[in-house]
Amino acid sequence: MRDFINEAAHRDVSAIILTTMCDQVRHGHALLERAGTRESFLFNLPATWKTPAATELYIAELERLGQFLVSVGGVRPGEGVLASTMLAYDQARATAARPPPVGKTPIAVLGGALSAADNRLLELLADLGGRIVLDGTESGERTMPACFDRQRLDDAPLQELARAYFGTIPDAFRRPDSQLFLWLKAKINERKPRGIVFLRQVWCDLWHAE
Repeated sequence: MRDFINEAAHRDVSAIILTTMCDQVRHGHALLERAGTRESFLFNLPATWKTPAATELYIAELERLGQFLVSVGGVRPGEGVLASTMLAYDQARATAARPPPVGKTPIAVLGGALSAADNRLLELLADLGGRIVLDGTESGERTMPACFDRQRLDDAPLQELARAYFGTIPDAFRRPDSQLFLWLKAKINERKPRGIVFLRQVWCDLWHAE
């Protein structure tokens, strides 16, 4: 987390945005606040997800984030801009989906956020004869939102954004964590990997528990 804060603080950015997914990230925000060298925002991401109150909090945080972005130089979107932007990203995600390569031993990778050094590990897996047919890391397909419902997108884009992201993306920090295991079971049945490589950073207690 300190590496991320140091890297972000030396970049030419207007603001740094963090979430409350774990204590380390909260501490990172506190470090930024004390340093005062960059504008920072801490997004309160509810761990629980089944209650209407949790969804309402998530939507309220999206609105608060929007206000923060405007305060650091962003532009408030006009009517219809949010919906059209969401639709464009939805179409781009669908276009980017590609079937996994053939040959070699199919494997799944599961875990949290990856560092630049972890890319070498993924290359090593390929060098040793593996092919990743399921990427369940933070940067992989596990964190892709559900497809947007076009009718709900037109009627209430912010609520549809919350449903597709907050309502469907599984993670170890969520309570209950049943979404993660349901997602993994479905993907394993679909992709049929021969084994799972579990990547766990030593500081991430949540993935250690999983």
